Amino acid sequence: WEGVVSFSSDSDVLDALRQRVVSKIETNNPAKDKMIAERLRPGYEWDGRVIRPEIVSIYVCNPDSAPDNKEI
Repeated sequence: WEGVVSFSSDSDVLDALRQRVVSKIETNNPAKDKMIAERLRPGYEWDGRVIRPEIVSIYVCNPDSAPDNKEI
């Protein structure tokens, strides 16, 4: 691999420099806004530089959307 290594960010918050968003999931919870919902594909870096960002889906806050979890 000549020094190319895969990575997945440890943080649950979107890092636009190391991650690419391919889908957004609406939530009515403002605490989840721009948080990682799902990690779809690892990223790759070479010599400390990102050559392919990690692919993720994120939550996007929309107060008008249906509740995330319905409590009984």
